[in-house]
Amino acid sequence: MLNLPTRADSAFFLRSLARAFSLGALALVAMGTASAFAQPPAAAAAGPTRATAAPAFQPATSDAQPTAQPAQPYYPAPPPYYYPAPPPGYSALRPNPTASPAPRPEPTFLVASLALGLGTPYGIIGGGFTLGFDYLSVIAGVGSALFEGLGYGAGLRAHFLDTSHRWRPHFTAVYGTTCIYRMPSFYSGAQSSGVLRGFGFYLGIDQDFGEPGAWFATYGLGYITHEELPASVRNAIGGSPQLDMPIDILVAFGYRFGGK
Repeated sequence: MLNLPTRADSAFFLRSLARAFSLGALALVAMGTASAFAQPPAAAAAGPTRATAAPAFQPATSDAQPTAQPAQPYYPAPPPYYYPAPPPGYSALRPNPTASPAPRPEPTFLVASLALGLGTPYGIIGGGFTLGFDYLSVIAGVGSALFEGLGYGAGLRAHFLDTSHRWRPHFTAVYGTTCIYRMPSFYSGAQSSGVLRGFGFYLGIDQDFGEPGAWFATYGLGYITHEELPASVRNAIGGSPQLDMPIDILVAFGYRFGGK
């Protein structure tokens, strides 16, 4: 016997189907809630993990270079002669430009020198020796009268400045060999030669080399006189000629002992 559904049974079926769908949805919600409570509290508070979270900044390319670090200063080891820096505020002492210089003491000791030169003080061509004070000294020399005999000279030399000056002008007065003569005899034609003595007066100057001190050079110009020729020579030549060149040159180079 076939039982056909009635109208009341159709309504019951629809209500049962709707109830079944509602229970499925509630079951899904319950499963999601249970999984959330299953995670650790720290993970739940931190939010999405690094793998799932989108990076805040993406480099433009994969070849980007790391940022260069500033170079550290290099301090080499100090050498053996290293001296520490002066303390702050230190200043070296400087001489006072307005202070007056210390007075220069006057010389009170002897000064001597040896020199080789040309002129009457050096025996025409020879050596000379001086001994005295800064301003006044005795000079004596001996040398060769150009192979015509022995020459000599002796006298005084007065300086106008002391030995602390590089240029020292002076005046020299000497007596000694001043002239060399060689002349033929008027009667026989034979030559007569020799030396004559007289006075020499020179104005000159000493030049120190470098600082005022040991080595020096002397330059000067003088006027000389001479005695008459020997009687035998005057008789042979028939007279005594005058000196043609009374001007003499003084040149010397020497070493000084003492002084400033």
